[in-house]
Amino acid sequence: MEKLIDYLKRPTYCSNQTPKVIYLLGLFFIYILAIIPISILIFLVTKEFHIKHDQLRLSTTVNTLLVVILAGPIYEEIIFRSWLKLKKINVVLFLITLLFFIVKSIIDSRVITLVVLTVLMLGFLILLLTYGRITIEKFISSKFQYFFYTTAIIFGILHSTNFSGNTYLILAFMPILGAPQIVLGVILGYVRMKHGLFYSILFHMLVNTLLIFTLF
Repeated sequence: MEKLIDYLKRPTYCSNQTPKVIYLLGLFFIYILAIIPISILIFLVTKEFHIKHDQLRLSTTVNTLLVVILAGPIYEEIIFRSWLKLKKINVVLFLITLLFFIVKSIIDSRVITLVVLTVLMLGFLILLLTYGRITIEKFISSKFQYFFYTTAIIFGILHSTNFSGNTYLILAFMPILGAPQIVLGVILGYVRMKHGLFYSILFHMLVNTLLIFTLF
């Protein structure tokens, strides 16, 4: 707990260390305790303002397990946190994942998603070709705390789109509706920086597994 708090006071680059299982479980329970009051607040807000959470469809259990428990954590961690340490392998993973979703958005005819992802990919490639990976990584490192927390906030805000109802109310309550994922994004960022991308994916899978079991 103290290590987590100390790091969150000033997030920085650090060398990776292999965590113990009991340590990851401790972080997991910290997350659960942190979101209990937030979940109560979300319940009150959604009930008062008639906002509904779009629940996962569990009609095809195997597909749900594959997407939510396995695929989701992998691609979300690559997109949101792999580039926090911009090593060559992370650049490749990031670009491949973006390309996959660009192709998927074409197949699914999602024009807005296609435009956003294409702009993101082209912008990233232009930065790489203009300044180079090492220069960009140094810049991220010099402003790291801003990138760290901005990533966690965006991660949470995007998850608040899982709610339906009055659009203006959802926009107004986005920080509350996305708060559990903002907290999760902060912890995942910590795990990613201290222990590596593999362990942030593993931790994300653990959280999503809990989500699946609560819906059964």
